[in-house]
Amino acid sequence: MKLTILSAWGYIEWRPGSIGIYGFDIIIDNNLKCWLIEVNKCPCMAYSTHVTKTLIPLFMEDLAKVIIDRNSDPNCDTGDLE
Repeated sequence: MKLTILSAWGYIEWRPGSIGIYGFDIIIDNNLKCWLIEVNKCPCMAYSTHVTKTLIPLFMEDLAKVIIDRNSDPNCDTGDLE
């Protein structure tokens, strides 16, 4: 049986000013009610599905906008992040 590591938390060397990313696993039922399944610290950012292959690069680009661009321009575009 192959073990897949889904969190990098134990492999991170945290330094002052570090940023943590949390992953929320949510399921939507037939009544469109959202249910929180779990929250992951430092979720895997591998392109393991066609969805993650599309979403992860967009997320990382928007994260860079928030961290870098917003530091010099508080009104800059931050994509889908605030």
